[in-house]
Amino acid sequence: MEDITNIENVFDELKPPCNLEDLSIAGSFGQRYPTWLGADLSSLKILRLIDCASWAHLPAVGQLPNLKCLKIMGASAVTKIGPEFLCDKTATPRFLGTIAFPKLEWLVISDMPNWEEWSFTEEVVGASDGKSCTENNKMVLQVMPLLQKLELGDCPKLRALPQQLAQATSLKWLHIERAQALKVVEDLTFLSDSLLLSKCEGLERLSNLPQVRTLYVSECPALRWAQKLDCVQQLWLSKDLQMEFPLWLSLLKQRYQQLHGEELDLYTW
Repeated sequence: MEDITNIENVFDELKPPCNLEDLSIAGSFGQRYPTWLGADLSSLKILRLIDCASWAHLPAVGQLPNLKCLKIMGASAVTKIGPEFLCDKTATPRFLGTIAFPKLEWLVISDMPNWEEWSFTEEVVGASDGKSCTENNKMVLQVMPLLQKLELGDCPKLRALPQQLAQATSLKWLHIERAQALKVVEDLTFLSDSLLLSKCEGLERLSNLPQVRTLYVSECPALRWAQKLDCVQQLWLSKDLQMEFPLWLSLLKQRYQQLHGEELDLYTW
């Protein structure tokens, strides 16, 4: 334990210059992230956190003003990603009401075997600056307005996507692989290009994805319902799904025929 504390203290002393633009932390043995990893790195554009397996929580990097690419891989001890990921716990309610990840364009989260919950909301008591709150007294945040690509992989316990992902008005690509506990992908009304779903064995429903143009589905045997996908132009399916021809596929093809007067293009993936 003393050795781990010493490692953490050494990391705390290795504060990088504030003009750093690209940072990777890999294989950290500490149980926490360094104290300098946060909003002070105002020039940071690319951040990679790789195999920091003992970190119980992720750093508050949502207020990095220039961060464009964030990759988190192998944070095995993390079970929840919550509002502390957006800003420091000591932030005031007014600070919580600002834009989180204002310039983030690409987010990758993978190899997270114990991650179960993902949320962007925070309980706020007595917001004094007039910022709007939900009925449950949760601060309303604007999150990832420039996010274009989101990749999730090897997150077998993740139960749901955060509701406020619907605020990602620039989202074009969503790729989810091996998220076996995920049951629903829905209400991403701004997702405008492709949705890829692979080996999500618990996935049951796709709904209200009105701008998706290309849909890839492979090894999602529990999928029973796909609705409000009226802009899908290309559908890529694994061979097993094409052979089974499930009901949701039949209904999706019928809907496309009604809207466009032609057959939906099917491709083998």
